[in-house]
Amino acid sequence: MARVKWLSIGLKGFGRYRSGVQVQLTDGLNILTAPNEAGKSTLVAGLRAVLFGLPSSSNPNQFGTDRYCCWEEAGAFEGEVVFAVDDRRYRVKRNFQNHRVELAQEKAGEWEVLFRGEHNPRAHKDAGVYAGYLKELIGITTGEAFAGTFCVEQPLPEGDQLSEHVQSLLSGSGGHFGQALEQLKNELSQITRFLKQYGFP
Repeated sequence: MARVKWLSIGLKGFGRYRSGVQVQLTDGLNILTAPNEAGKSTLVAGLRAVLFGLPSSSNPNQFGTDRYCCWEEAGAFEGEVVFAVDDRRYRVKRNFQNHRVELAQEKAGEWEVLFRGEHNPRAHKDAGVYAGYLKELIGITTGEAFAGTFCVEQPLPEGDQLSEHVQSLLSGSGGHFGQALEQLKNELSQITRFLKQYGFP
């Protein structure tokens, strides 16, 4: 499986970032610490929104435009994420108002556009072309799967609250992690009858 690294995120007119924010991310685990209401969750939501889209909504309690659009005359409502897959760099730019997205790959210091068009998370007018690129590059195509694999938000989920898709990704087998555990138990029982010393009932 390819190694994905998030390199930077930029947001403008998104939540509290009316005039814009640009954050450089480091290799490995990135931990955001700041006082309450400083925009940590908004930054994570922005990363997800740039990659997978921000649904048009009129409910400020849902993940959507009404919740994150800055109504204080920001002028722009957009974001940009730069990431690397193995040694190749990619950039996604998105306009949250009209769902226009551009995916580009850096080649010889220039950005070569791979996809440019509309990607509405609810309409999928691009006939899955953009989602196909996401699947190929990072292995997932939905914001929900992203939130469950690439970032840990508060409150932290309990193991039994992880979605089936995330459990499948974690097990690496395409099945539920419980199935993988059961298979290990069966294989161990063929080798030894002392299962309890290995934590099995």
